[in-house]
Amino acid sequence: MNHEERFFAVLNGEIPDRVPYTEIGGMDSVIIGRHYGYDYGKPSKLQDLLKYIPGWRKLFLKFAQNAKIVSSIANRGFELYRLMDMSAVPVVMTLYPIIPANHAKKIDGKPYQKFAVPESGTFVDEFGRIMKTVPTKFETSMLYYMDGALKTEEIYDQWGTPDPHHPVRMEVYNMAREYYNTQKAKGADLPYPLPAIGGINEVTWEGMSFKSFAKALRKNRSFITRVLDDRTNFAIGIINDLAEAAVPPKAFLFYDDYGFKNGPLLPPKDFKELFAPRLKKIVDTGHKHGMKAIMHSCGNLNQLWEDLVRTGIDALHPIEPTAKMDIFALKKANPDLVFIGNVSPQDLQDKEPDFIREYTKRLMTECKEGGRFILSSGHSINPAVDLQNYLAMRETHDKYAEY
Repeated sequence: MNHEERFFAVLNGEIPDRVPYTEIGGMDSVIIGRHYGYDYGKPSKLQDLLKYIPGWRKLFLKFAQNAKIVSSIANRGFELYRLMDMSAVPVVMTLYPIIPANHAKKIDGKPYQKFAVPESGTFVDEFGRIMKTVPTKFETSMLYYMDGALKTEEIYDQWGTPDPHHPVRMEVYNMAREYYNTQKAKGADLPYPLPAIGGINEVTWEGMSFKSFAKALRKNRSFITRVLDDRTNFAIGIINDLAEAAVPPKAFLFYDDYGFKNGPLLPPKDFKELFAPRLKKIVDTGHKHGMKAIMHSCGNLNQLWEDLVRTGIDALHPIEPTAKMDIFALKKANPDLVFIGNVSPQDLQDKEPDFIREYTKRLMTECKEGGRFILSSGHSINPAVDLQNYLAMRETHDKYAEY
């Protein structure tokens, strides 16, 4: 089997030739990438240099809406994931710093461009999340969430709802798909291009800030309901567009965290009433078009589990082990759900290789039984992950992967 065949055998409930491995949460380690022969290059200084150019904020937004620039990042991801022998690569179609730029208007009393790009290295993405590029000691920079910009209903309305049909989205997907087809025709076994979109909870509270979100959830329920409907329709719009692509995807991924380490972000009754029905609409739309729905959610989901499974998701990532999520018990109790996980990034950073080998061996022996399992980290491969621990995970996977 090639990567695509193996990946979808698992999603379809069939037994593949071997357990697939991938990192749909991201692979951000320069050191590990270098081990596999991949050159990340030096962290970009473009945003810092832009501030010396008149009208630099408009230039930044222009760059951010350029499909070729965004697609080049996705295509570089193909090469990295190919070298690392992964089965699927996320092609991110949302969370961009793009929104129709009406430079004549003001938002919260500030000119649009200064609201959207407060300072160099910082921007407000299309959902209102304030994001900042931060250098790390690991030879790279990471994009971090800082705060929510849309703290009131008035600011939300001034900012506007992101357009699911913004042309850059399908251009990025189509470019990734074209790259995949071209390389595949040359005999390369590339990871499958998996379109990835934002969900409805994470982008809502992060866009508003958690404090403002929690307050509105109690005191302005109609506003929260309206925002969640906007986010649901946004996701459905993208899925419908994907279905019209020359080569529609066979699956999509959506990122939507619902848990802290010790419990859910939301009261279970709110999840059941407000979120689960809307998630089901998103999943049902994908199923209508023949797409599998893969969900990423960090955190402890145990109190939400039954309502989450009822949404009809086909696969869940990453079953976070440090959040009291027992993948072994959950897989036995949910034989029709695909589990993607779950070697803890904290353990990959701090533990000894023998510990990683033993845990990965347990995953590869217990969870692969009956299929419906894809090995992954318990979130992503961050810059602090130890190379020897990572290699211990991969070597153990290779040793026990075959059925």
